[in-house]
Amino acid sequence: MNGAFNEVNEVIDLQSYLQGETYEQQEFIDSLIYRLHNFGFFYLKVKRELNDDIYHPNMFLERYITLFTDVLSEHPFLKLYMDAPTVDDGGYSLVFFPEVSDVDENIDYPDQPIESMLSLPLLWEWSRNKGLPKKIKNFLKGTEDIYHMIYKLSFILIDALERGYNNQPGSLKKLFEKKNNGSVRFVKYHKPNCFTDIDNLNIHITEPTIPHIDKSFFSFNLGETSPGLFLIEDGKKQALSIKSDCLLVTSGSYSEELTLDSKYPIRGFKHTVLNSVERIVGLGFVAPDF
Repeated sequence: MNGAFNEVNEVIDLQSYLQGETYEQQEFIDSLIYRLHNFGFFYLKVKRELNDDIYHPNMFLERYITLFTDVLSEHPFLKLYMDAPTVDDGGYSLVFFPEVSDVDENIDYPDQPIESMLSLPLLWEWSRNKGLPKKIKNFLKGTEDIYHMIYKLSFILIDALERGYNNQPGSLKKLFEKKNNGSVRFVKYHKPNCFTDIDNLNIHITEPTIPHIDKSFFSFNLGETSPGLFLIEDGKKQALSIKSDCLLVTSGSYSEELTLDSKYPIRGFKHTVLNSVERIVGLGFVAPDF
């Protein structure tokens, strides 16, 4: 796996597809499909001067960690207005994951607390008419900006896939026109055992212990304050680096399903998350509207 992994660790540049010659566009398409078919992820470089309205390379570290940290300081209001049972529901949740040093499907005890905000289009619309604290509104507006950004990027990438698979123009893009199934999630993994009273908190033991594929077409890793994402291949794990000037884009179960009949179907990105220190992660998800 190592030799192939080093190959896919290289970056593909969106500029070559948007402004390149025909042969450069085809090279981008071929590289995109090759990586999604063989690995289920790729690193995408988007130059700020080329697409200032689409992607700011350092946006996560420069803006959204601050917004996320600010919104977590409004914990009583978050629990009052946006309490969610798990990290997969829209709103705010404080749950416990186990601390793990390796992939282990048999761990069944809570240990590491995490705080999560999952924002959905419905939630943003709801929030505009509520008397929420300014920090919460600022964060929701920030996640809305991310939501629009990842859809712009997704439409470009899906256009490339349509051409690469020789699909009828618009056949894939039309599945994403409503933009109802996207979401943006920020997660703060606290240091293990930093909370002691867990009697009244939810226990949601899934992500760190069970290798899984996201239920999405694309997932965008917007940044991490420390490494923790691992590709699972043949029972082994491979840590993925996060590049400050790129987006890590991974494929999900929907991209698998929608390309099954093609010659080079997309492979779902099987992964796990391992945490032993405090870290913050930002994620954006795009899914089709069926």
